[in-house]
Amino acid sequence: MYSYINLQDLKRKILLVIRLIYDPEILINLWDLGLIFNINIINNNIIDIKLTLTSVFCPFSAKIFEEIRSVLYIIFINLKHINIDVI
Repeated sequence: MYSYINLQDLKRKILLVIRLIYDPEILINLWDLGLIFNINIINNNIIDIKLTLTSVFCPFSAKIFEEIRSVLYIIFINLKHINIDVI
């Protein structure tokens, strides 16, 4: 369990981390591109992210998903799972 005061604080910290991840083709972070639609936190240790890609056939989707997972797992060491759904 995290010792954050509330889920909004945790969500704010997750958004700060997501802003460090850039689309490799456009070189703008995922948040500023408007690709992140929703971040849900379940039981303080599961993160559910709903996002879209710049293209349905984005050749970098696997790289982007891996980078999101890697960075979040490194910073939030108590995470059990990260769900990433493309909408």
